[in-house]
Amino acid sequence: MKISTIIGAVSTALLMAASADAYDFTPFDWSTVKPGDTVSISGKAILATEADMPYVNSCKVALGGTGYLVISNATTDCALTFASGGSTGYLVKMGKSRQSFKNQLGGFYGAFVVEEGTAVCAGYYTFGNPQEAWSDHPNVYVRKGATAEIAFATEFYIRGFHIAGEGVDGKGAVILKTGDGLIQKLYLDDDAYIVSEVAGDFVQGRDKASSGYSAKVNPGVLELNGHALTLGGSSTRIGLANCEVTDSVGTGKIVYAAATSGDRVVRFSGANTVLSTPIVFEGNTTVQLYNSCAPIASPVTAKGSLTF
Repeated sequence: MKISTIIGAVSTALLMAASADAYDFTPFDWSTVKPGDTVSISGKAILATEADMPYVNSCKVALGGTGYLVISNATTDCALTFASGGSTGYLVKMGKSRQSFKNQLGGFYGAFVVEEGTAVCAGYYTFGNPQEAWSDHPNVYVRKGATAEIAFATEFYIRGFHIAGEGVDGKGAVILKTGDGLIQKLYLDDDAYIVSEVAGDFVQGRDKASSGYSAKVNPGVLELNGHALTLGGSSTRIGLANCEVTDSVGTGKIVYAAATSGDRVVRFSGANTVLSTPIVFEGNTTVQLYNSCAPIASPVTAKGSLTF
């Protein structure tokens, strides 16, 4: 087994990188990696491109807490395997491409960062292990102009989403294509737009205990941080379930875009749902209080008909 070790210091400021130029890459030749080799990354970032994906997918990666694996402008599905022992570094999607991630095994506990383009969640552990916190940054970061597309029904539990912007071509920083109540912790780093193509809750508090693992995020968390969260898409129903909405700044709001046809159905459900921040309904809307949800204390602006 070959072990390629990369050692150096990486500032956490790299997490805010806007382009590949912002990373201090250590030269690395992926073509020297044989199937089954372990590539150990601890310190400076290394870069992988489309041409490198066959090597990335055939090896095992041990990603240290200050290690960055940056995949840039690749379109081949990423199906890398993380080495046993737990990887706590940063897996970064860079470049304008749309790439599906099908990471193997649950050994990734670090941060998944979508700097540019679209990263598609196509497997249970794609964006990191959702049940165990072995790092101090078990989160998904979606930068302004980038998109995370959720195409596999997996609950993220302790793995919080930090999002900003409207996504690629304004089509959503997060696009929900499947599942219901998959995100348990959502934080706005700027004004943001979520698109839902499936009826359900975009944030939902959940409990889970199975196979020796446990995860509990109930109530769920939605922190606006003074920003506006806009919700839209083809789904006829977009809701919150067992979720506490907070705004540490005090200037945030939730905006429900008009439905593409008919009324937008907004369902607030669960006894743990707490909501007092301003809400704007852009189109005709039906609001439902469901499953022991207390009355909503939010100031409401309705730009179309509003039915409770």
